[in-house]
Amino acid sequence: MKQTSILGAVKSYYDTHPVSFHVPGHKNGRGIRSDFIQMDVTEIPGTDNLHHPEEAILETQRRASKVYGSRATYFLVNGTTCGNQAMLLGVTRPGDTVLIARNAHKSVHTACILGDLAVEYLHPEVHEKYKIPMGVQADHVEAKLKANPRIKAVLITSPTYEGIHSDIKSIAEVVHAYDAVLLIDEAHGAHVPLHESFGQSALACGADVCVQSTHKSLNALTQASMLHVGSERVNRSCIEKWLSMLQSSSPSYPLMMSLENALSVMEEEGREMAAQLCRHIQWFKEQMSLLQIPVLGVDDLRAHGFSHDMSKLVVFVNDAEKIEEALRTEFDIQVEYATSDSLVCVCSIWNTKSDFIKLAEGLKALSVRAPKVELGLTNYPEIKVLMQPREAFYGLCKTLPLEESTGCVCAEYVIPYPPGIPLLSPGEEITQEIITRVVTLRKRGHALIGTCDKTLKTIQVIDRTKSEA
Repeated sequence: MKQTSILGAVKSYYDTHPVSFHVPGHKNGRGIRSDFIQMDVTEIPGTDNLHHPEEAILETQRRASKVYGSRATYFLVNGTTCGNQAMLLGVTRPGDTVLIARNAHKSVHTACILGDLAVEYLHPEVHEKYKIPMGVQADHVEAKLKANPRIKAVLITSPTYEGIHSDIKSIAEVVHAYDAVLLIDEAHGAHVPLHESFGQSALACGADVCVQSTHKSLNALTQASMLHVGSERVNRSCIEKWLSMLQSSSPSYPLMMSLENALSVMEEEGREMAAQLCRHIQWFKEQMSLLQIPVLGVDDLRAHGFSHDMSKLVVFVNDAEKIEEALRTEFDIQVEYATSDSLVCVCSIWNTKSDFIKLAEGLKALSVRAPKVELGLTNYPEIKVLMQPREAFYGLCKTLPLEESTGCVCAEYVIPYPPGIPLLSPGEEITQEIITRVVTLRKRGHALIGTCDKTLKTIQVIDRTKSEA
């Protein structure tokens, strides 16, 4: 039944006692203290101030810095979105050129508009068998830096939504050799230091700045994240200024307390819980092997120079979107998202053995099969930037039927959600391949956000006649 209130919608979901293989990492409240909501205070004497920390908040951020091995750590109450924007804007000036991976989150693209930055793209490699985007290679980064010495910063996503790590150490060496800074959107990697099977953290590999969604994989409340500065190549005061502009002037204390709680778990039982999670995941993979269902693993990526976070389960099945719906409606199991041929399950240290048993039993009951046709489509097709993001965002535009927009310059975002990675951004060329992708996603019921026309039958494009007049 369709709910008409937010409370009703959330309560209706929780009343089914669902198994969570989606974010947030606290897994339906297992890792959250129930008294947090009773402590919703503001900046009064004795509670410190996030924008000018001198006492408890400062000490807790220093504690986080020690846990993660950073030079400085900042708590974020506006999510990783504001962190991505602050780290990019904090190391650039208007007119600078930045190199970003095309599978970057929408917050990175919007930062380029806010900062009036020129953009060059790195396209992630695509797995030859599974047809999913992987990471970026150090030699591709070097080729871009060599060709354009104006690039001031490089920003990539690692690990990806599917848990794929690029070789950050090699990339950092290349970036620093060209006197640029390396920024990592590590939204899905707050838990990585807990176990070697999760990969290596960006800070340990030489990143200058990284941002993590602590709520995605640990037990912080949604929207609670951290920004870590890893080197002296960046001006911390510039990042702090942007954080003060981008973050709420009324920061949530329950969010900050949940970050502190996540730190306590990291320091105390986190490693033991992570080891237990890895055992549960290994058991689940063995069950899938008996069903001859492939699950993405490190062996699938090693030859390409990438590693994998074991806690991101990517299960390849036929009719994955139908399987996802059946798991939700028949077994009360919610995965993170589904493509045409894969289920992405986000696991955390708060998932129990019974969660994996239920998932395995649900997949067995649904008689899942491995895909027999060529898997998937490349998620991020080659894109041409015909106009810089800020110019296109503020440009004069017109509305066209989607099917008639081939060759036009896009004037808005087209973003499949999840994972929040733009299929199109302002300034990019609309191709027939992209139109076909949009139509396909729409028919399959995927949410596409960022457009004026919510049905996506029409799209906003740059009006060249007015622009040239």
